[in-house]
Amino acid sequence: MSNRKGFVFSLIAVLFMMLLILMAATMADEYAENERVEALPVPNSFAAASLDNVGTLAADLLLPNASVTDTDNGTTIWVSDTLPRQVNQTQLSGLQSYAQGQLAYSQHAVITMDTSQVLNNSLSLLMMDDFMFQSTLNNSPTMVFRSLGNGSSTNATSYNITISVADNRSSVSGFTFPGGTLNVTLAYTDNNGTVVTGGSLNPSALNHFSINYASGVRADIYIGMVSQNGSSYNGALMMDLGNDITNETAAYSFSAQLPPQPSSSHDVMVFPVQMTYTQGDVEKTANATR
Repeated sequence: MSNRKGFVFSLIAVLFMMLLILMAATMADEYAENERVEALPVPNSFAAASLDNVGTLAADLLLPNASVTDTDNGTTIWVSDTLPRQVNQTQLSGLQSYAQGQLAYSQHAVITMDTSQVLNNSLSLLMMDDFMFQSTLNNSPTMVFRSLGNGSSTNATSYNITISVADNRSSVSGFTFPGGTLNVTLAYTDNNGTVVTGGSLNPSALNHFSINYASGVRADIYIGMVSQNGSSYNGALMMDLGNDITNETAAYSFSAQLPPQPSSSHDVMVFPVQMTYTQGDVEKTANATR
């Protein structure tokens, strides 16, 4: 009797061991299959989503507050920022390291993120396919809003501009407002208070407004035929705090009222942080957008 019991127990033990071996083999096969699937190239949609996520994070770090409102009556582009631009380059470098390291490793891919144009102290932002916003980060703080091609025009019908500097105003050389098709409202604030001025300007002429401050800083505002790098742009807007700025910062905003834009125009804002995603035969390249 005891031999029969021993045989039964031995049989049960053998069957149990076989079950454990079978389970272990199944788990090993599943693990190997998961590894194989993870190592396979992901669909283009996965690559695009990864770059979109990185681009959104880059936009949060780099871009000014900006919006595009498109209606049947016209398009309004609004931007609010500072001169010089304030960008946390440490956070930007951290995002680049994350994208090229941890994110790429987790997806068995190679991701590159080129921030050189931004780290070289300038930002160019393409808006509505036909307009450009440019601003410097540190030295010679300047911003420009213009159309794209040499000799082209924004066709702006109005600008509403505010600028604020924590300094004492010493003198002002204002627009003469000779009349024209471009309506302008300018509000400037400093330690002396706020002044609002406005009128109409000729967008084909260079109209200049200058504010001098006790510290020696000068804020220049140009509207109309603005020249940049040897090219001229009609109906443009430029602000400049000068080359000798030290610790001064100007906060500003502007809205540009434009005619209705073509239905093919895109509301997205594209800026020069180029990213690539490569995994096997899948390759995706994109500039960051918002």
